[in-house]
Amino acid sequence: MRASTIWCLALAGSLAWAGPAPADDLTGAERLLCVTIQVTACRQESPCEQVSPEELNVPRFLEVDLAHRLLSTTPASGENRQTRFEQLRREDGSIVLQGVERGRAFSIMISEASGKLTASVAREDLGVVVFGACTPAPAAVAAGK
Repeated sequence: MRASTIWCLALAGSLAWAGPAPADDLTGAERLLCVTIQVTACRQESPCEQVSPEELNVPRFLEVDLAHRLLSTTPASGENRQTRFEQLRREDGSIVLQGVERGRAFSIMISEASGKLTASVAREDLGVVVFGACTPAPAAVAAGK
């Protein structure tokens, strides 16, 4: 085994024992970068099931611009998707976004203290719950680069 492979395995093993990463404080942040962790789909008259984000065209990464009320895929995704949200509320340590687009209603709740994201999307005969995490957007993302 090459030395670099052994080093990578040792590093991966040590990270596995490191425990959860500290939470990101989003208080006052206007731009966020969020990642999808888990997606669950529920269809009428069928049991709910965990699915991959790709099965439902859910982006792996999402840029959230609170000032402009805009959700966007990252440039690396190659998708160039944007969705505006109508409602924005910061209350009791949570950021809540809501909107409707192309026959789908969505609601996103993000904890300002931990960065944890819970989202739901509803359309006829389908409900989707997404769990994720957010961090303040890096300077390059915040600058629109």
